[in-house]
Amino acid sequence: FFACRRTRGSMSESFEVRDFVAFGRSLVARTPFQPGQVVLQEEPLLRWNASELPEELASLVELHNLDPCLPSIVSHYLSAAPEVQALIDDMRVPSLPVDDLVSNVYAFATSLRSAAPQYRRMSVAGFVKVMFAAKLNSHKVPGGDWAIFPQASKIAHSCAPNLMFTGHSFVCIYPIEPNDLLTFSYISLMDLMESTVQRQLRLRDARYFVCKCTRCMDVDHGRQLNCTACRKGHLLRLGTPLTCLDHDGRHFARSYVPWRHVEGAEPLEVWACEVCGVASTDTELQKVLAQEVALEHAVQDAGHRNTLEEARFHQLKVLMQRVVEALGAHHYLYAKLCFLLSVYYRDLGELEGGDLTRQFAIVWGQRYLQALKNIQMDRDPKFAHPLAAAFQLDLVAKLGKSARLRPQLRPLAVACRPTLAALYGNQDTDVEMLATMLEQAGADEVRVMEEVVL
Repeated sequence: FFACRRTRGSMSESFEVRDFVAFGRSLVARTPFQPGQVVLQEEPLLRWNASELPEELASLVELHNLDPCLPSIVSHYLSAAPEVQALIDDMRVPSLPVDDLVSNVYAFATSLRSAAPQYRRMSVAGFVKVMFAAKLNSHKVPGGDWAIFPQASKIAHSCAPNLMFTGHSFVCIYPIEPNDLLTFSYISLMDLMESTVQRQLRLRDARYFVCKCTRCMDVDHGRQLNCTACRKGHLLRLGTPLTCLDHDGRHFARSYVPWRHVEGAEPLEVWACEVCGVASTDTELQKVLAQEVALEHAVQDAGHRNTLEEARFHQLKVLMQRVVEALGAHHYLYAKLCFLLSVYYRDLGELEGGDLTRQFAIVWGQRYLQALKNIQMDRDPKFAHPLAAAFQLDLVAKLGKSARLRPQLRPLAVACRPTLAALYGNQDTDVEMLATMLEQAGADEVRVMEEVVL
């Protein structure tokens, strides 16, 4: 799909580096991988702690209102070996927008050259490139440090990644075939649940590119709207306003045939129902799309208010009603609200100590997990998506102490254990906890059956 060429001197037995026109040098598999296999594990070129700043840098960081993570690499870069500096210099940095962050970084770099003699060895542009190379290519590692890796910096982003970074290595989470692009997510697991346009906006603002991965160029399953024509199916949008406008985009068809708008023609119908086939434009859906935007802001605000007050429950309840009425239960906002309601009841149950409240946490948790399947986030029948697995583990760990709840939690433990064992190994503390809980749940079921017989 993307034009590319091999880069000499950049191969290993498992992968090679290829130059892609769309997104630069990226790793491509040479051999197949199965979930649980470690694809890449390497020592970092540089590792640093953002809170450890030389005094002259700390004052400038405060003056120019910067996050310490960006300028904290400067002193480490200057003290690194020339070959390490050369590798970092060679990392790709896209064209930077004229925004507050970039302006502040340039101002910081200008002030830096007069702060101490060792900082005069580099130009302002050189400092800016190093800082943004760190921003765009570094990974957070155990202990809270940041690190830049020689090969991992070439792993491309995807909103449907086949790798996950565990803090020590990149592990396969979905089957990989030779010539497949190696990908992991540059955004959090929770952010992956959002609609295509929301993910693209996050990446554009943080990483300076508009994502065009296979998931972003497919129909947006996270943004399914109720079809008012047949009242059975859902309207799906192909592309986003960043990649597919009413007046210029791709024709909505299963073959995704490229199509350019002809001057004077009707607006492109980028929405279509999966059942009845009725098509619509953004303009025709303007009213419901305005409701969607308002609800996105309201749900985001609700997510930031993590309290156990009764007013918060009513807020979540009202939002759920509004989302179901306006957008339906196959929208990512429905999934988010199911998650928030499950967390609310989970925390309330821990505070009150009642199994009835915790049961509501399980009920809303089950709806959340089903919602992830509805928006096609969790599709693999054997391995749960890491987002689903992390949630299942959390519920089991916090609610599994109750013998009454273990039978209900057992399916969650069964579902998440293969994914977590593949990522972290059977000796991992959480994986061992799941095995223990499954044994206890089995014993509880036997005891209940014996009581019924008696």
